[in-house]
Amino acid sequence: MLKITNEDNYAMVGDGKDNNPINKIYKDEWIAFLEVRQDGQHNMFSPEARNSASIDKDTWKQIMSNFDDLYDKWGDLNECV
Repeated sequence: MLKITNEDNYAMVGDGKDNNPINKIYKDEWIAFLEVRQDGQHNMFSPEARNSASIDKDTWKQIMSNFDDLYDKWGDLNECV
């Protein structure tokens, strides 16, 4: 579940009740994720993909788990950049 925020620069993922910082996904992390995805050089589940985006493991897992909600919020690279 995605909690829509008043700020467009981040989204709260998960159940929306937990204020754990790992549940806060920033738009720049989403863009970095999409750039690696579009590049197509790595399997998105691999550590190499995560390292290419310079995103920590927990945030990467949150993005992967909440991809559809984040995509609905920000769209693909053409829409969010």
